[in-house]
Amino acid sequence: MRRALLCALAAVCLAGAAPKKPKLVLAIIVDQFRYDYLTRFRSEYNGGLARLLTEGAVFTNAS
Repeated sequence: MRRALLCALAAVCLAGAAPKKPKLVLAIIVDQFRYDYLTRFRSEYNGGLARLLTEGAVFTNAS
């Protein structure tokens, strides 16, 4: 009985510690946009592109 209770308690703890899956994953891909323009004109970007560069993932060598 003690072993079953311990196993049940461990299962509950592990289930509560598991990370939750995200509800939405958004991927934005910009094709035919020169990668060097992201850094060359960075001071010109405001709003969307600036936020993507600071908070998003940028892959400059994704070949």
